[in-house]
Amino acid sequence: MWGRGYATEADSAALARGFESLGLERVASLIHPQNVRSIRVADRLGERPTATVNWREGGLDLLVYSIEPPL
Repeated sequence: MWGRGYATEADSAALARGFESLGLERVASLIHPQNVRSIRVADRLGERPTATVNWREGGLDLLVYSIEPPL
């Protein structure tokens, strides 16, 4: 079931709902740096890397990808 675009489609719908119905000003995704598929989905949706954060519970550095609503 990999590679069929389901994650991109679902995430796109969630972003639209968040921006249009909920009025969110920004959405951020925390992604493990080795999760190439999630990074590709974030890129396809227009999210851009903005930071790296340390998740203390897991001892991991995670990438932060974020997006603001279109103008």
